[in-house]
Amino acid sequence: MSIRDIARNTLTGLILPAVFLCLTQAQASELVVFAAEGLSLQSGQVIDSDHILHLEAGQKITLISTDGTMFTVAGRYDGAAAANLKQDGEGVFAALKGLMSPRNKTTTALGVARTADFGKTADAAASPQPWLVDTTRAGAWCYRSADDIELWRPASQTFDEISLTSLDETWNTLSRWPDGTQTMRLPAGVPVKDNAKIWFTVDDKDTLITFREVPASVPSKNAMAAWMIGVDCIEQARMLVSNDPA
Repeated sequence: MSIRDIARNTLTGLILPAVFLCLTQAQASELVVFAAEGLSLQSGQVIDSDHILHLEAGQKITLISTDGTMFTVAGRYDGAAAANLKQDGEGVFAALKGLMSPRNKTTTALGVARTADFGKTADAAASPQPWLVDTTRAGAWCYRSADDIELWRPASQTFDEISLTSLDETWNTLSRWPDGTQTMRLPAGVPVKDNAKIWFTVDDKDTLITFREVPASVPSKNAMAAWMIGVDCIEQARMLVSNDPA
């Protein structure tokens, strides 16, 4: 064998594995962990779609792909995280189909006596941006950072003050809404974390809002919308994909 043949074979042996590795990496995509039971993986953690899962009976993991497809893998299972993921191009839009706005409910399930308006009529004013928290609409509202929450009120609302009270009534704060504006920052010092429940009171009307965090690690707008659907921030999810379906 000539020196040229040896060099060519050596070069081929180096290039082909590199090309295969690049192709494999290109095919892998990111998945974000929505929930995990019996695993060390945490909610909000990002893994590759070819991440190998070893699940025993009783263990399961719910994942969200970049297109907003949410799927669950349950044990016993050994294989790639996305091996059984069926992507039809619709992603989060498939989840949004047929979802209806929640109806009026009472908060008796929470063990409290107040009544909250969990629904709006079809022509009711809605916040113009998905990350604005509508202080007149009860239910779950998602946020990305507790330090950057902005409140919103319809133009028809002209109240001067708004009271915020924790669900267990261990703290309360009274704030003045800036004149002539529809938005204001969440008052400083209000302790917000995932699943925090806060009463918003205006003119003796109580609105119970549950704050749900969307982790900064969620990799795309459609994945954010899928996360929102998973924690009942459905109207925000609709607005998010309608405003910017990327």
